[in-house]
Amino acid sequence: MNFSRKFGEPQRLFPENSEQARLGNRGFRKLFINFKGGFQLKKAEIKKLYGEKHSCGLHTLQVQAQYLPLDYENYSIFWGQKQGVACQTKEVRPQFTEKFYRYQLNPSIRATGTRYTLLSGHDLTITVADMTQGNPYYVERADFAFDSFTHSYDELRRLNKAVRWLMIDKFNLDNNGITFDEDGSVKSMFAKSQSKSITGKPKRPFEMECYAKDKQYLTCGIYARLELRCLDAGGTIEEAARRTISMLGELLTEDRYKRMIEYYSDILRDQWHRCVKRTEWRTWFCEHQWYIFSLEQFRAIVGELTGNNGEYAVKRYNASCASMP
Repeated sequence: MNFSRKFGEPQRLFPENSEQARLGNRGFRKLFINFKGGFQLKKAEIKKLYGEKHSCGLHTLQVQAQYLPLDYENYSIFWGQKQGVACQTKEVRPQFTEKFYRYQLNPSIRATGTRYTLLSGHDLTITVADMTQGNPYYVERADFAFDSFTHSYDELRRLNKAVRWLMIDKFNLDNNGITFDEDGSVKSMFAKSQSKSITGKPKRPFEMECYAKDKQYLTCGIYARLELRCLDAGGTIEEAARRTISMLGELLTEDRYKRMIEYYSDILRDQWHRCVKRTEWRTWFCEHQWYIFSLEQFRAIVGELTGNNGEYAVKRYNASCASMP
């Protein structure tokens, strides 16, 4: 498969009969199920989380172009500028002989009037072609979104938290945090790169953020959204999708998974020993369940901290705590 398509040629979203086409046009829903390595969340549980009503696809593009005929101010926004004003850079890329502009394209807004409806691969290809009108452009960045219409942020929180940690570890992301709602509940968590290279390009090729979307926009119909952002897209949507799929396939290794488990187990150990007036152990672990990712981890840490037999402790915990890890 040739991904070195010349700049400016008409772009199909994915090559026909390719794995990218099967994944892209069916909404990328197999990405998390196809993780390699020792991930301990059961495949059946992941399938259940992503097997109900959801939508996945490309959310936003950042492109370089000398000119795009964007005369529909209500449908396109330019990076760092107000609507209707493109940001011209001082850079000159090999694709251009003169200065160029950076544009942000949101195909969903163009096609449907809302940013909450993700397009199929076929509709996306048609919409991007309509937005660019045959003018040459180079895709710098592509943001892919995974929306759940049935499962809440908390139901997907553990899986997304694992993806976040694994990306931080793999890419050394240095701008990571959590935002909270007024009631103290988690509204979003993110993993980004704070520093830039001397060329102004991101030092890291990917970043992620997941939202409790129903807290941001009550009427959008989306409960939770995960965004995977390919910051070095390689020129085409096709290549951005290929790089994102490849990244997810390489993200999980046995060593990285073990480091994640040990990292969160250390947090549990630290918080356990810091508790001067500790609640009953089952209540304590229920309150700290977001640091537990597998049954094996739970057995080990409960046995270590409480002195209880791990297998017996799991049965007691399950019988007493409705919100089990």
